Amino acid sequence: MSRFKQGVAVISQSGWIEPVLCAIHEFKYDRGKKYIKPITIEDDKTTPTLLKMIMTKEIIHFSRKAREEQQRFITQIVKSKLRGSVKATLLDCFENHADIVRLQKLIYEFFDSKECLKKAEEITNVSDWTHYVVSAINPSIAEYPANQIDAVIALILAEHVSRNLSYKGFVTQYALYLKENGGVM
Repeated sequence: MSRFKQGVAVISQSGWIEPVLCAIHEFKYDRGKKYIKPITIEDDKTTPTLLKMIMTKEIIHFSRKAREEQQRFITQIVKSKLRGSVKATLLDCFENHADIVRLQKLIYEFFDSKECLKKAEEITNVSDWTHYVVSAINPSIAEYPANQIDAVIALILAEHVSRNLSYKGFVTQYALYLKENGGVM
């Protein structure tokens, strides 16, 4: 080993069959810079905040907030542990103003509706189906007023139909049920 050139080393760890020969480059450390540990904001703060914004329709008016407040929340979302599809859809809503199509996509992704609706396909009664979906989606929306729940479910259904046309007939049933009964919840 003493015949190796400068910057070459043999590395071995217990459990390895053979050692590995490596080239090592000198690390240029700038003493003026400090290491800053990245902060990860846990979902326990991000998810409830986003849920509240969705359920109170505050998400629609996000572009009216002060620029600094917008940037702070966007940073929180990016650093959160939310699924990538939720982050991308949310950022699209913020950048392009949350129209109804973007909003229904965000709600669909946020509640991971695809899996929930796949399990609910066997239920044909609109009321039973709605109660199942409300109890199955996560995070829970059960404590919100019925009109807000109905609106979220309608947006989830609208997005699901855009992805799965076999649900089109059920959406018609859902709309008729809402009209006849003034709501499902």
